[in-house]
Amino acid sequence: MESRTIKLNNGIEIDRVGLGFWEVRGAEAEKTLASAVEAGYRRIDTAMYYHNEEDVGAGIRACGIPRKELFVASKIWYTDMCGGRQEETFYKSLEALGLDYIDLYYLHWPLGEVTESWKVLERLYEAGKIRAIGVCNFQPAHLQRLLAKANVCPAVDQIESNPCFQQPQAVAFCQKEGIVPEAWGPLGKGKDLGEPLLLELAAKYEKTPAQIVLRWHLQRGLTVIPKSVHPERQRQNLDVWDFTLEEADMEKMCTLDTGKSKRGYPAEFRFDGGM
Repeated sequence: MESRTIKLNNGIEIDRVGLGFWEVRGAEAEKTLASAVEAGYRRIDTAMYYHNEEDVGAGIRACGIPRKELFVASKIWYTDMCGGRQEETFYKSLEALGLDYIDLYYLHWPLGEVTESWKVLERLYEAGKIRAIGVCNFQPAHLQRLLAKANVCPAVDQIESNPCFQQPQAVAFCQKEGIVPEAWGPLGKGKDLGEPLLLELAAKYEKTPAQIVLRWHLQRGLTVIPKSVHPERQRQNLDVWDFTLEEADMEKMCTLDTGKSKRGYPAEFRFDGGM
């Protein structure tokens, strides 16, 4: 039977499908978390920049699932890295979430004091305040520079990846280095799900286009954190374990890659790793 979890490079197992909380705030966040855990989600992804950690924390306390059964991730924003507020920001997130520890804590962007920020995360990891540490939006060049000075290898690199912007080089580099590649925005923009190929495959496998895309990610070896506030879609996004895309169809999916992001990136960010 195919495993629904993956082991990180420090031995911790995580679910391969989690729930993203970008732009989910207030009472909606608590409601979303409640329907998600009822559907079976145990991985929750938020960030300081999302301005919803208190709301997510309230949802965690209200959902009825023991803390040890949940895997909660958050991130430090790059302006806090630049401002030397790494440890202060971490403890603000911890307080906002109402937790004693965070399961996975990321550097949100490869900007600012990356090496110094990573050292802070390493100290918090060694102190047991974080169970695993990772990065977001790091390209191979960014990772190479970090790995040259790091004592702890990132467990996860969360990158934009979807059928229209697949990032195969970043995925391959992570997998070579024992870093789990994780897709944010795994479904792309809403209209992307209307691609003729996705509709064709959805009909062939009797699944939704979103389920086809998530299955494609999983077969590539990525973990995914699709966002949905709708209970039915949350359930559908977890219902991706009873079929397998044929190799020929996996290859067809590669033809959708435009090599161009449809998302916004900080002005200072460079995909080639330049500073």
